[in-house]
Order: sequence, then structure tokens, then C-alpha cells
Amino acid sequence: MVRKTSNGHRKIEIKRIENEQIRQVTFSKRRQGLFKKASELSTLCGAQVGILVYSPAGRPYSFGQPGFEVVSNQLIAHNSFMTSPNPIEGPQGNAIVQQLNCHCMEIMSLLDTAKTKGAVLKERLEITPKGKEKAFETELEGFGMDELERLVKSYNDLKLKADSRIYKIMSGGASSSGGPLPVNPVSMLTLM
Repeated sequence: MVRKTSNGHRKIEIKRIENEQIRQVTFSKRRQGLFKKASELSTLCGAQVGILVYSPAGRPYSFGQPGFEVVSNQLIAHNSFMTSPNPIEGPQGNAIVQQLNCHCMEIMSLLDTAKTKGAVLKERLEITPKGKEKAFETELEGFGMDELERLVKSYNDLKLKADSRIYKIMSGGASSSGGPLPVNPVSMLTLM
């Protein structure tokens, strides 16, 4: 039996990836890993971290703990991190670190759940019969003009929402026109 060779744990040459799709996927995965490591560094050590990354497409992505704007403002004003009080030090530091770790674990759990749901939905989509698109054509015969206009408006609204959601997912939740957005794992829990 011939063994399949795996690319896992192979040393890769550090050079620019020429294939645009592979480069985008690699960027996305490495960006997520970079932000995760920065979050862990902040949580475990109490470091104030600010990262700004531009995608190959020119979209900005940022991460900051306690917030990207806070860290960047300190850098711009030439304030050293030693002069600002560190919220992690002192008697309450352990409680804050534990709370941040708990939030981080909850977010990772939510991410795993979302990935599982996505896989299930993808399977359902593949199973769905292709003839369902034709089913709407026969049911529309009994509708009047007002009902058809409402139906078209509903479909357009749904399409706008779907397009917006797709754009949000594809862009990693960051807006390309509004500049970099702060990513705070603690505040993300309140959004979900």
C-alpha cells in the first residue's frame, strides 16, 4: 500500500506566494493566528498590544488590547507603557487575567460551534434538490400585482441582508472605507 505524503510540519520557504487565492487564504489564516497570539500575550502577561495589518487587497485589520486606538494614541504621543498604570498588576490582576481567559475560551467555543454549524449547513446545501428553484414558478400563478410587488420587495430585502452578511464574513468583519476597526475579544461576547 502506498502511503500518502502529508504537507503537515514541513518546513516552507519564506517567500512571496505567487498564487493570489492561496496568498489570500494564507493571509487570512496567519492573521487570525497572529491576533490570537497577541490576545494570549495580553491576557497572560498583561501587555498592551496593538497590531495593524493590511491585506493583499488593501483592507486594514487591527487588534488592540485594551483597544487599538488606546495603544496607537500612546505610541503617537510618545508615552511609554511604563508611565501608564497597568490594570493587570496588583491584587486584582489575577482576577482580571482569569476573567479574560474565561472570555477567550468562550469566544473560541463560539467559534468552534459556528464552524460546526457552517459545516452542517454546507452539507444541507449540497443535499438540497436542484429542482426547488422551479417550485416558485408554479406557485406564483395565483398572485395579484400587489402580492407580487411585496414578494419582490421581500426578496430584495433578503438579498441585501445576505449580501451584507457575505461581505462582512469575507472581509473578516472589517470595513474597508471606515479605517481599521478595533477588535476586542471581551466586547465581542456582548455582540453575539
